[in-house]
Amino acid sequence: MKNKITNTRLSNDQIGLFYIGQAGFLFKYNNIYILIDPYLSDYVDRYCSTEKNKWKRKYAPPLEPQELNFIDYVICTHAHLDHMDPDTLSKIYLNRTNSKMKFIIPAPALNDLLNIGVNEDDIIKAYADQTINIDGISVTALPAAHETINRDIYGNCIELGFIFRFGNKTVYHSGDSCVYEGLVESVKNIDVAILPINGRDSYRFSNNILGNMNIYEAADLAYASNIKLLIPMHFDLYDINGADPSLFTNYIDSKYSSLRYMVMKPKDSLIII
Repeated sequence: MKNKITNTRLSNDQIGLFYIGQAGFLFKYNNIYILIDPYLSDYVDRYCSTEKNKWKRKYAPPLEPQELNFIDYVICTHAHLDHMDPDTLSKIYLNRTNSKMKFIIPAPALNDLLNIGVNEDDIIKAYADQTINIDGISVTALPAAHETINRDIYGNCIELGFIFRFGNKTVYHSGDSCVYEGLVESVKNIDVAILPINGRDSYRFSNNILGNMNIYEAADLAYASNIKLLIPMHFDLYDINGADPSLFTNYIDSKYSSLRYMVMKPKDSLIII
């Protein structure tokens, strides 16, 4: 998959989008590579499984973490292990060939990343409703409601989503989030929205598995916000915390026939023009 990523040729106004599983995506724009929420190990399986709840990946990672040593920016939406995976991030960082590689994370997750071995000089702390400019790309952080909007003792959001502005195109990656008041307006007219569809329920909540928007809420949000293209995520890796994408497509086809969507499989790619 690395060759597919690096060999994909794009014009100056095109964005390459590559899916690496769970909530992980890679963006390529003007020869800048941005990686968000990469989970390329079985860390969750090894450290989160209990007698009651067994976590087991349904498919192998589409590439090895060390193959991503050329990345410019690694973004983690929050510190949960399938978004800020110690195995994946440490291998990317320790094998980096790009000396300018930076990590962008919610400010409350700083110690989690330091504990992985990333130097603080290589970390950019993100705060809700603030914009970071990186190599001609603006990255605006939004609160993410992982069940609810959670904050640290300083009032900083623990989970974030991000709006990327690549020239005149916008891409929103929500991170782990439910729909909350004001989100529809915040993501109005976004070109591409990447939203979770795994949902939430009392069983998962009681087992400390925080939930997200479900199939119907993601579609409703996209339609209400006039999203140009909806890409579902966070549904295909674990049976214990997944969703049936056919329910997603059937719901949109029956209720929002004008809403464009794309259900991606690991290694799939898309060129946004």
